[in-house]
Amino acid sequence: MVGRVAAELGGGSSGEGVTVIATGGYAPIVVEEAGCFNAVEENLNLEGLRLVYEANRPEVDGRAVAHPETDGDAARAPSASGTARETDTESGVTA
Repeated sequence: MVGRVAAELGGGSSGEGVTVIATGGYAPIVVEEAGCFNAVEENLNLEGLRLVYEANRPEVDGRAVAHPETDGDAARAPSASGTARETDTESGVTA
């Protein structure tokens, strides 16, 4: 299958000039058996999601705004009633 896709991309059936990346948790196992990969990136999807998150993270005055549940000490967020609630940043428990 990789050979056919490489041929369509102009790399010939050998895949010359085409980069084939194995992704996911089982990538190292598949690479050992398949022999058609140029690189292994186990966390490629997660890395892409992180980049999308960072690109869309709100900024104020050129600085990223802290997210109350994921950014450590900035753990105060309004509750549904409009009053502030406290979140223990170590345990994640909200009171």
